[in-house]
Amino acid sequence: MTLLSRLSGGHSWARLVSIGLAAGLLAGLMGVGGGVLMVPAMVYLLGYSQHEAHGTSLAIMVLLASVAAASYGVLGSVNWMMAGMLIPGGMLGAFAGARATRRLPARRLKAIFSVFVLLTGVRMIFGVESAPGAALLDGAGAAAAGLGTGLVSGFLAGLLGIGGGIVMVPVMVLLLGMTQQTAQGTSLLAIVPTAVSGARTHYRLGQVDLGGAAGLALGGVPGSIAGSRIANALNAATLTSVFGAFLLLMSVLMLLQTQAAMRRERAQAVEGEDEVLV
Repeated sequence: MTLLSRLSGGHSWARLVSIGLAAGLLAGLMGVGGGVLMVPAMVYLLGYSQHEAHGTSLAIMVLLASVAAASYGVLGSVNWMMAGMLIPGGMLGAFAGARATRRLPARRLKAIFSVFVLLTGVRMIFGVESAPGAALLDGAGAAAAGLGTGLVSGFLAGLLGIGGGIVMVPVMVLLLGMTQQTAQGTSLLAIVPTAVSGARTHYRLGQVDLGGAAGLALGGVPGSIAGSRIANALNAATLTSVFGAFLLLMSVLMLLQTQAAMRRERAQAVEGEDEVLV
């Protein structure tokens, strides 16, 4: 085994760098964490366990979101005040959402939420000319709007295991009147503290592969910079439509995942009944 192979825990560096590059581009271009791409790729292409993939993904997400947010910030596409309210709201919401998983049917809620994401994606694709809450950005209601958005996105992230960016970005664009670029840059900044908290917990549990994270970073850092530069170079309306298409894809994937999980539950229930009859 070569030195590079040992450092990466036996995983292919070429695949790690490629996955990191794709995730970085997604993070920078769409203003999301990139975990939606990294986790399944690490599990199915590299053989990571689900827990280790989540932990390693969160660890590298801290870096990718930070780099992309800094790139958006340099270009003036971050609303710092809004980010300051999204962060505490998101952390409180994520805590509440995680606790609520014991009481609420998360899979059915995920199916309902995926339909909401689909409709939101369609709305973004076909235009966002009117933003009824645009005035909030200059008024006293901005802090409350940011805190509320953070609470909702954090709660859904904790409850359904989704990235908060797919909630935060549409709300900031459709309801608060931000440009797509500023919403994405602000979302990336707000993602960082949550990723830090999650990565720290996974690291303590031994579920972060540092060698793998290094390989992901080699592709992810330049990818996130490139993605953020492309996003800021695009016309705002074009980028909004691209983000809408991304939401449509995410909604379909969530529906398929939920449907598969429900089928497994029904199959297990039938097997249980057969065992009782036997």
